[in-house]
Amino acid sequence: NIQKPNVIVIIADDLGWADIGYNNSNVYTPHLDELANSGARFTNHYVMPQCTPTRVALMTGRYPGRFGTVGLAAANEPVFPLGTPTLAKMFQYSGYETFMSGKWHLGSIPEYGPNHFGFDESHGSLTGAVGMYDHRYHAKDDTPYDPTWHRNHKIIPGYENGRHVTDLTSEEAVRFINKKRDKPFFLYLPFHAPHTPLDERGEFVDTPTQP
Repeated sequence: NIQKPNVIVIIADDLGWADIGYNNSNVYTPHLDELANSGARFTNHYVMPQCTPTRVALMTGRYPGRFGTVGLAAANEPVFPLGTPTLAKMFQYSGYETFMSGKWHLGSIPEYGPNHFGFDESHGSLTGAVGMYDHRYHAKDDTPYDPTWHRNHKIIPGYENGRHVTDLTSEEAVRFINKKRDKPFFLYLPFHAPHTPLDERGEFVDTPTQP
């Protein structure tokens, strides 16, 4: 029997062509540069101009407009109906353990959260555009989408813990990877950065450019 490989899909949210070191020497991204240099680069690849339609296309393999206008721009409304085949669901059907940590933003209420679309477990924000350190969605004071930081669709107590969302997302990913298991896994890592709101501090500020 051929052993099924583990699969990890990573999204750097709203990352532009010139926002990475191997395309722009004024940007310092050594780890991403190393990953690119050891793998394959798709130099003529295109994505949708906003985050939500990009996720729709990735999750379903379909043009976002197939699901109506809500899929063509950033939105909190559910984009595709329950029962829609997704990348995660296909891995699940193939015997994979599936997990996501990060930004969902394909239906920002628990009834349309990631666990309904092929993920055994999930962690992160149901909405997009959360504060990098307080993990809240700030579109309106009375928004029904805040708080949004969850585990398996349930709000995590103490979610406003002042830690960067990238660290939280990464730690969950490492925890999942290190789990003991008897079947392959699919890990979906949709990071929040560098999507707005931009809020970088400490070691991430004033980092020198590449030599």
